[in-house]
Amino acid sequence: MDNILITGGAGFIGSNLANVLIKNKKNVTILDNFSRQGSRQNAAWLRSINSDINIVHADVRNFSDVKNAASGKDAIFHTAGQVAVTSSIMDPREDFEINALGTFNVLEAARKNDSTVIYCSTNKVYGSNVNDVSIEELPKRYEFSGDHRNGITEDFHIDAHHHTPYGVSKLVGEDVLFASDLIDLFIKEAESEKKIHGHVFNVGGGKKNTLSLIELMEQLKKISGIKISYTKDDWRAADQKVYYSDVSKAMSVFGWEPKVSPEEGIKALFDWTSENRSLFI
Repeated sequence: MDNILITGGAGFIGSNLANVLIKNKKNVTILDNFSRQGSRQNAAWLRSINSDINIVHADVRNFSDVKNAASGKDAIFHTAGQVAVTSSIMDPREDFEINALGTFNVLEAARKNDSTVIYCSTNKVYGSNVNDVSIEELPKRYEFSGDHRNGITEDFHIDAHHHTPYGVSKLVGEDVLFASDLIDLFIKEAESEKKIHGHVFNVGGGKKNTLSLIELMEQLKKISGIKISYTKDDWRAADQKVYYSDVSKAMSVFGWEPKVSPEEGIKALFDWTSENRSLFI
């Protein structure tokens, strides 16, 4: 696995994955349409790490561009996507074209090149079904109870929900997980392609690494010394009151587990943001 294509390679996950693969001496091509804020800065950062990285300004909806970028690649990490549920409700056609047609284009390009595909998605494929799971309301968080107390498993049903347009647009779940832990799993998956061909893995920090918004604000106050004021509002369409993945399948198959705790991850992100304030002005 020496020649790699990353769709959405200038995004948050894609650029962090590219960074690790570059350090592992892989030949990396990223394909991105640079529609998201910060993507151009991420591409410039990758270029500063390795001037030889191949950066393709293109869109996964254009099969010709995807096919050309995928030519000769051993593996394709498909991290491109329209990720906002609210946007999918307002413009379902664009959501469908990016997530469904774009994914079809990636798979077709991979088929023509005999490339391995690692495909990442969203817990929103489970839609409002998640809200049918019994929950326990604690002072600062919700938790699943009953059969799903350890999280949502890969066999959780995805049909008959109301908020993901056109049914399955992408198929994998995620929750609180530091980028380096996710990328470690991505690489393990790519290196085990024959072993896991066709499998779905729900990925996240698992139950022990869950974090509520109230707990997040308490952590930020502890780190920064600043109290964060907030107000409460009604649930938005497609909101899930609680979601976390049961990651036991990935742990069993790959011997993998998250290494960075929510507290460590928040502190690392806070420190990085503080040191790079100019990027947010």
